Amino acid sequence: MKKTALLAITLLLTASCAFAQSGAATANGDDKNFHFGLNITPGLYFATPGTSGGGNVNAANGPAFGFGYGVNLEFYFSHNYGLATGLEVNEIGVNYTNTFTTKTGNYTDSVITTAHTQTMQYLAIPLVLKLRTNAIGPIKYFGLFGLQPGFLLSGMDNPTVTREVYSATFNPTTTDNVNDYHESSFFRVSLIVGLGLEYNLAGSTSVQAAITYDNAFTNVNSNSNNSIIAKGINLTIGVLF
Repeated sequence: MKKTALLAITLLLTASCAFAQSGAATANGDDKNFHFGLNITPGLYFATPGTSGGGNVNAANGPAFGFGYGVNLEFYFSHNYGLATGLEVNEIGVNYTNTFTTKTGNYTDSVITTAHTQTMQYLAIPLVLKLRTNAIGPIKYFGLFGLQPGFLLSGMDNPTVTREVYSATFNPTTTDNVNDYHESSFFRVSLIVGLGLEYNLAGSTSVQAAITYDNAFTNVNSNSNNSIIAKGINLTIGVLF
């Protein structure tokens, strides 16, 4: 994981230096073909049950908060079209209930119901096409479309387990701060679609805000028989230089 992160940082810094040296800029930075920025990304994530098997049935338990932060790099091929990338640390919340049933023939041996409150942290490298308008006063509007792969940094869970064995039901038990790293999917990839605006402050410095839809493709769990997909709506707020 550390080697992957270091390689990603090295490649991004090398590319940014090359673009920064090659790009000319006007007084207001309008012709710069490279921008560097910082951002934060609060959001809401919703669990979507996927195809499960082996006695597993999943149900969503409502939204969970997420939060991200990082650096973004924007490389422009022309005045209005560019690639937005960077390094993001994204914390994703997932709330759902898993019901695991074991049977012998037609008889139910046990039912284990687990309400999960999972939090996973990913190192994400967005690869997003940014399409922006010409300036309308101090504002430019833009759309975003692309992919965001991510690599697992940590996984935690606060599960509440209820057991029913041969019709005898036991009291629920809750365990806090369970290390869920090895039960979480190491790789996450999602489709990013969004709309936003840039507001020029002075020179080449602007603030930007965007609303994005994080349409994930991958299971948050490493067990393919226990499939949950976390999709989110995020608000990104940042500064571009």
